[in-house]
Amino acid sequence: MNDLLFDDILREAGLSGGTALDVGCGTGELAVKLAERGFTLTATDVSEVALDKARKRAQDAKVSNRVTFLRADAHDYQRSTSLPASLSWPSSKTSQTSSVGLSII
Repeated sequence: MNDLLFDDILREAGLSGGTALDVGCGTGELAVKLAERGFTLTATDVSEVALDKARKRAQDAKVSNRVTFLRADAHDYQRSTSLPASLSWPSSKTSQTSSVGLSII
């Protein structure tokens, strides 16, 4: 995703930092983008291979101190009412679109 578009989405939602949860983080693209913008995150995925890549991505971006990566299944997740927003977009492997969904919780 284009960084300018990503920043516009965060600005429109009034999000400029805080705590976030990335469920199904894959290789960590979203987690790293958020950490680079001042968020502290827990990022989960069922795949240890994906998590290893995500950890490497966070280290390369020098934000590994802002992201905790954990192996967990998204099907076991129960939404917390303490999260202010949900941000997601289709991965390039599952969709040809680049649309982004944002919902304020």
